[in-house]
Amino acid sequence: MPTKRTPKVADWTVMVFLNAKNNLEQFSFLNWDQMAKVGSTDRVNVLVEFGRPRRHYSDQYGAWSKTLRFRVAKGMKPTQARALEDLGQVNMGAGSALADFVTWGRTNYPAEKTMLALWDHGQGWRRAQELTLRASAADLGRVARGRQAVRQRLGDAVGSIEPLPDDQTIHGAFRYVSHDEDTGDKLYNREIQDALADLTRDEKIDVIGFDACLMSMLETAYALRKAGSVMVGSEELEPGDGWSYDGFLKPLAADPAAFDAAALGTRMVAAYRDYYGDRDATTMAATDLTKVEKAARALSRFASEATTHLDDHLPVLKRARKACENYAPGYGLNSIDLARLLDQVAAAPAVAPALAKRATAARAALDDAVIDSWASAQRQGRFGSHGLAIYFPASKLAYDNDPDRDGYALGNTNYPVEFVDREKWGKFLHSYFDRVTR
Repeated sequence: MPTKRTPKVADWTVMVFLNAKNNLEQFSFLNWDQMAKVGSTDRVNVLVEFGRPRRHYSDQYGAWSKTLRFRVAKGMKPTQARALEDLGQVNMGAGSALADFVTWGRTNYPAEKTMLALWDHGQGWRRAQELTLRASAADLGRVARGRQAVRQRLGDAVGSIEPLPDDQTIHGAFRYVSHDEDTGDKLYNREIQDALADLTRDEKIDVIGFDACLMSMLETAYALRKAGSVMVGSEELEPGDGWSYDGFLKPLAADPAAFDAAALGTRMVAAYRDYYGDRDATTMAATDLTKVEKAARALSRFASEATTHLDDHLPVLKRARKACENYAPGYGLNSIDLARLLDQVAAAPAVAPALAKRATAARAALDDAVIDSWASAQRQGRFGSHGLAIYFPASKLAYDNDPDRDGYALGNTNYPVEFVDREKWGKFLHSYFDRVTR
């Protein structure tokens, strides 16, 4: 009777859930080539679940329309012939597909440490409803005028990372993660959290990274705090090139034993910095997920103080919020750098000493959670960019105009955001909106 082969345990297994079943397909090959520049070794497995859409944006490598699994070898091309498994049509916007990939990777390529990367559009804490209608001329005009005003106000700070030209369909492309264009499905953060919960109950994933826009938010980190040890992501939009995979895989493959989760997260931030420098409006951060709950509780104490004495604190809070620039300026999004907000409040102790004290404590807990962060010159200053963003529309009008607002509706049961349910920030926001309507 043949003996079942026991897979060799590597130092690291890197799993990339590469959902190119959308208009980012053409960018996927650059990132693939970066991975293949290094390839897998006896000590590092590089695994990719690669999905491509039925309606192609690129005809490279045979223009196959399905989902394939690969163990990336040095110099490999993503052709059907080189795939380990042909999964056919897979809904990569489903949590079950993500869970199946992680299970497959960890079972067949066990390692002392693991990393999971989600490659696609992103949004931070929830996702937008799909908008399939062509924008009207009036809508496009409003968007174009809004962006023009932002460009005039911020100049070069806007950067060159706009994913949607002014005359394209308004479809919220960067407001969710893992959009599968074939099925119309996407992953809520809660769906990712739930999909990974059982798989990581006994063994966390060491690094969970998002090669996607706007994902480095406290809400996201809170959702993943039990599933992983370190989270890597961007507060801002990502340019089409995304991560520099060879920038962190090359040193990892050269000396895998030198990298724990924090060291790999730091190297990933450095690789992003080295790739983009100050030529674009970019950010990247690594967060210690084991310290996120402590930071969230400190923020809840700040939020409780702000809510309880809101009439007294309102002038300080309004000035602090006004001093913070929204990420993805010109797109009507509502995430800001949390550390900058807290710094603005902490700078006014004579006006609001109790609130300033809570802000200082929350800032310290946040600093403790952020392992490393980087921001280009275009995303410093009023943007702050210290590693973790948070949802904070400037007024009730901004909140009411946000198609994702239901995620922050108190008592929401549709893929509820755990941070909203368990912490005090959401209650503070609604109290704030009662007084700041426009």
